[in-house]
Amino acid sequence: MAKKPAPQAPLGRWRNALHDHPLLKKGAAHGKSHKARRRNDKVKQRREWDYPSRAAA
Repeated sequence: MAKKPAPQAPLGRWRNALHDHPLLKKGAAHGKSHKARRRNDKVKQRREWDYPSRAAA
């Protein structure tokens, strides 16, 4: 059985170019969470405390 074609917008009707499309708002750069940054700081601090000679590396 053949698939039905996807519905098309009526001819002559265009999207408002001045309005942001909601799907485009989803594509943003992801960063570390606050919890991950806090954990990383704790690990760094612990590493400096346990191994002061390795802190520079």
